[in-house]
Amino acid sequence: MDRRNFIKGSIGTLYMLANPSMAFPDTKITDKRLLIVLLRGGMDGLASIPPIGDKNLSKIRKDILVNGAEDLDGFFGINPALRFLGSEYHQGRAAFVHATSFPYTGRSHFDGQNIMETGNEQPYATNTGWIGRAMNAGGYSSLAVSLPIPIILRGNEINSNYFPSKFGELPSPDYDDISKLWKHDYQLSGLLDPIMGRNIPPGRGDTRELVTFAASEMHKPNGPRVGLLEFEGFDTHALQGNEDGHHAENLAELDGVLQNFKNSMGALYDNTVVVTVTEFGRTAAENGTSGTDHGYASAIFLAGGLVNGKQVISDWPGLSDSDLHEGRDLLMTIDARDVYAEVVKTVFDLTDEDITRSVFPGYQPNKPLGSGLITKI
Repeated sequence: MDRRNFIKGSIGTLYMLANPSMAFPDTKITDKRLLIVLLRGGMDGLASIPPIGDKNLSKIRKDILVNGAEDLDGFFGINPALRFLGSEYHQGRAAFVHATSFPYTGRSHFDGQNIMETGNEQPYATNTGWIGRAMNAGGYSSLAVSLPIPIILRGNEINSNYFPSKFGELPSPDYDDISKLWKHDYQLSGLLDPIMGRNIPPGRGDTRELVTFAASEMHKPNGPRVGLLEFEGFDTHALQGNEDGHHAENLAELDGVLQNFKNSMGALYDNTVVVTVTEFGRTAAENGTSGTDHGYASAIFLAGGLVNGKQVISDWPGLSDSDLHEGRDLLMTIDARDVYAEVVKTVFDLTDEDITRSVFPGYQPNKPLGSGLITKI
């Protein structure tokens, strides 16, 4: 099996959460949908949304310089592997934020992924996640298809999880016997009812199949309002490639998955936000093995009918030696929390006070970002 065919069948992980049936009693049920895509490994924003107007890019990248990048706005381009997102951008349904990151410069996958899930400025400072806290602030409990519950989803007053398996379901008489056995146990009483009523979705599998399943579940009146999909493989230390190669194949897989999601969502896509999250970017210059090492700032992709598209939002810091963080990394000039705050405010009808108090405690979002990330509805 060659690498391209392997990528097309790559394994992803899907979590479904924020079901209306699991909302708090006084919650105003949202009609909006959200798909969060975790890009683990540190996605190279300079290869994904290359700043083609920065003359220093071609000086510091020779073997991995992306050729034939489609122009977006006269300064930024888009990797040819992102054909669907490029088309969506020009139709006003996709936007990008560049030179952005959580404020973490340690370059450790373990610390960086903890921060991207918790939303905190320091790793391991909390055991809850910013999506879990946002759902809780919006009045939703969560149901995670995982064992244990991922950090990014923790933070609800009420949450639950289960691990999908291929074992057959118990016959109804067995459930009845267990229910009688647990009936008078204060810890076990009532736990069986939600288990019996679940439609068990897949947890891991082909990413395109998973995202199609997510869309079908989101169409149901009591289906989940939020899905979280994980990708791995963006840690491109060697032979990264340019418009072809390892990184571009990962982008093409992501692009195809997002196109499948849109097609499966149909008209509901107009009321949807898709947003990517990664732990950090890559070094500005290529290394000695035609790859890039752990860096600082990267790019965020946004798509969907709720996105105020056809814009690349960036306070571009530049790529000269004096402009780089510690002389090697793209500098972060937009805090990623500003982006994610706008997203969860839109989906869960939260306020700036909710963000500062609950979602990103103590953080005051800067505003506005460009002409606004989300279409006013």
